[in-house]
Amino acid sequence: YHLKRAVLLNPDDLQTSFSFAVNACKFGLLSESINTYRSLLKSRNSAQLLYNLGYTLKIAGYLDEAIVAQDAVLLQDPN
Repeated sequence: YHLKRAVLLNPDDLQTSFSFAVNACKFGLLSESINTYRSLLKSRNSAQLLYNLGYTLKIAGYLDEAIVAQDAVLLQDPN
């Protein structure tokens, strides 16, 4: 609850939004996690965000989208 409120109060704080997405995934709030990762990726493209998005998509059962996200990770950071 507190992280979600913090994100709503300051949506430009990337670290808070990232923390919310990670914790939302941990607690099974997969749609909120996915939406937050997608929102973050609009302003900052990073392999870590793409990886976490792909992982969350996989857990949520969106396997085709998860594969696309993971392929994008490998293109950005093959190691």
